[in-house]
Amino acid sequence: MKIITVNQAQEGLVLARPVEDRLGRTLLRKGEILTPAIIDRLESFGIQNLSIQTDIAPPEEIIPAPEITPDTRQSMRILTELDIRFRGHPDNPRMTLLKQAAMAALIGWDKANR
Repeated sequence: MKIITVNQAQEGLVLARPVEDRLGRTLLRKGEILTPAIIDRLESFGIQNLSIQTDIAPPEEIIPAPEITPDTRQSMRILTELDIRFRGHPDNPRMTLLKQAAMAALIGWDKANR
């Protein structure tokens, strides 16, 4: 864990502790991923310091990229469907991780049911 100022905050950093306002209300939960919009809001609320996680593995280390078999029609249909469902979240690290997990699970299921 590392404590930084809001001015040092960058997109993609993960909160190690919840962020509370002056009245003790939780603004962000532990584990939230910072975005430019969130950083701007924190500045507008007068938040000065953030606790950031420092021991996070990149998404590709958590879930390895699935082996894609383009010769399978079912696999291609699954990949197309996932692309359609996740296209609204191209810069969200959580959604990218979720998409990778769904791809791995669905392709594994497809291979097992051939």
